[in-house]
Amino acid sequence: MYQVMIVEDDPMVASINCQYVNMDSRFHVAGVFKNGKEGIDYIRQGGPADLVILDYYMPVMDGMEFLNALRNLEGVGKGPEVIMVTAANGAEMVHRLMGNGILDYLVKPFEYARFQQALRHFADYRELMKDGCGLLGQKEIDLALRGRSPAGSEAAPMEKGLQAHTLDTIRQCMKADREHFFTSEEIAEQVHLSRVTVRRYMNHMLEAREIVSQVNYQTGGRPSIRYRYGNG
Repeated sequence: MYQVMIVEDDPMVASINCQYVNMDSRFHVAGVFKNGKEGIDYIRQGGPADLVILDYYMPVMDGMEFLNALRNLEGVGKGPEVIMVTAANGAEMVHRLMGNGILDYLVKPFEYARFQQALRHFADYRELMKDGCGLLGQKEIDLALRGRSPAGSEAAPMEKGLQAHTLDTIRQCMKADREHFFTSEEIAEQVHLSRVTVRRYMNHMLEAREIVSQVNYQTGGRPSIRYRYGNG
């Protein structure tokens, strides 16, 4: 399981990032840090980290300073990969951050499908590089540089354990009210499945761009993710 650090000073955004990471069973949130210095201290002390979800605008130590400090650390091997998740989208800023060796760059606000694509790119990249030796063909190098094609460019493969008839049941449930944004709990109740199972199908449908998602902040507690059928 890949260990993920969330380095983000906004508690609401950090909570959403944690939810998105934990929706993929290959990943686990190892810690949440309010600024780059807290994150660097964690890595320096030997905390497990395969991937960092990094904001740019933070107090004490911003995202660029974090990247510079990370590259200068000794004794951490190759170090974790970094995915920027930030509102910083000026051309010069993007150029500087990309030049610092980050794996992917997401501009806030973003949909879960794009976040999932970034996680998938990371997992594919780590799988390619895990041996640390051998030769890569052009196809493998292209994948390492860019990841897979954007979600929806080709049919999303069915994850092991998912059933076509169950997918169609959920699809018909959502199609019956195309204007409504459903929570996974609402769908689970209607199709008589567990919330965890429904979320697996939601992830598949997001990747296939059959549905769209939005974050509901008006819950009085942790934000929740809602889904609507259709990609428009």
